[in-house]
Amino acid sequence: MKNILTRLLPALSLTFMCAASGVATAAPISYTIAFTLNPASAGPLPSAGSFSYDASAAPGAAFSNFTVNWDGILFDLTNVMNSANGLEENFGPCPVPGVMVVLLGGCGGTRGWISLANESGSMFLIGDSNGASFHTSGPAVSDATGGTGNYSLITPEPSSAVLLLLGGAWMAFQFRRRRSLAS
Repeated sequence: MKNILTRLLPALSLTFMCAASGVATAAPISYTIAFTLNPASAGPLPSAGSFSYDASAAPGAAFSNFTVNWDGILFDLTNVMNSANGLEENFGPCPVPGVMVVLLGGCGGTRGWISLANESGSMFLIGDSNGASFHTSGPAVSDATGGTGNYSLITPEPSSAVLLLLGGAWMAFQFRRRRSLAS
């Protein structure tokens, strides 16, 4: 009986680790947007930007809480990002259409942002230099002051942390097991 358990335990633990890593990647991932300002830009740098992305969500619901704060104006791009999700015509020459593809820089262009504001309204645009971009809806803003720059996405890797913890637990278990078998 003990011999069967020693052969079966590694297979069961491997199955458990694979299942746990799948659960860890199924949850929405929160991203922070790190902005930089172009040296020639007249406007200020966005003070904050973040969103959550759930790849397993229904079409049109993958993004949540997509907000950018620029010059005291809070832009909510959640609806824009969800309505553009998967629409090929919004992505210019991007070979693989998808909002996350553009945001992660997968269309080959330089990732950037533009903000504009005047008396009639304000607008925030995020995208890449290949023409794939998404912007807040509202009145067209021209003859406005604004800012331009680049951005990058910062995200934790929850599945890696879970796998690291499971691997450490497995190693501790094996160490204790071998010690008890030796004595």
